[in-house]
Parts: sequence; C-alpha cells; structure tokens
Amino acid sequence: MRQLRLDLEHEPAAAPAARRGVLEFLRDAWPDYSGEPAGSELLADVAIVVSELVSNAVRHGRPPVCMEVEAGDDGNLHTVRVTCHDSGPWDGTPPHPDGGRGFVLLRGLATDVMIDADRQHTTVAALLVG
Repeated sequence: MRQLRLDLEHEPAAAPAARRGVLEFLRDAWPDYSGEPAGSELLADVAIVVSELVSNAVRHGRPPVCMEVEAGDDGNLHTVRVTCHDSGPWDGTPPHPDGGRGFVLLRGLATDVMIDADRQHTTVAALLVG
C-alpha cells in the first residue's frame, strides 16, 4: 500500500493542485496500469472525486485542508482511498438548492463513501476500485 499526504491551501486553486498531485502519485504507483483503458477510467474517476472533495472543503470548510491517498494493487485489482479533512463544522443539514449534487456524484463513482463530521471538523473518504 502506497500513501500520499497533501497539505493544501484553503483557496480554489487547491482542487486542481490536489488533482495533479494525486494523479502523478497514482501514475508513479502503477506505471503499467495507468495507460490501460481500465486504468484510464479509474484515474478519470479519481480526478473527479479529488476535485469534488477539495472544492467542498474549500467552499464549505475551514483551514487546514489535508488530503490523504492510499493506493493498493494486488495485480488484478487496484484500489484508491481518497480522504479529505478540513476544520469546518457540518451538522448534516441538507445542502443549498444551488449545489448539493457532489455527494450524488461521489456515490456514483465510488464503491464506498464515508462522512465523519461534527462541529469541529469534516472528513470525507471515498473508495474507488478498478
């Protein structure tokens, strides 16, 4: 299992920076896999998930923002767990009507989505398999 940790700025540019860093990490972790069609699809899904998690942390959370990525490979199955932490509270209230489609997107791309939030922090993790 390979791991990456990114400490991110609390600004909109954090999402593309995180996406680039995570994709570079995964391409290094799986050099033979990342060029295959299945690998390309998994990497595209990971890119969307990373962008969504970091964008939400910047938009709704408070600094510091941190992303952790775990990449696993057993030869036939590649797994990626993407976890984003921020210091913003979330009480589980429904999102504003102008947004709120991010979790639907996450649940469509990820095998599992976990949310741990209270009045002092929010952590969202997504597991992707390909």
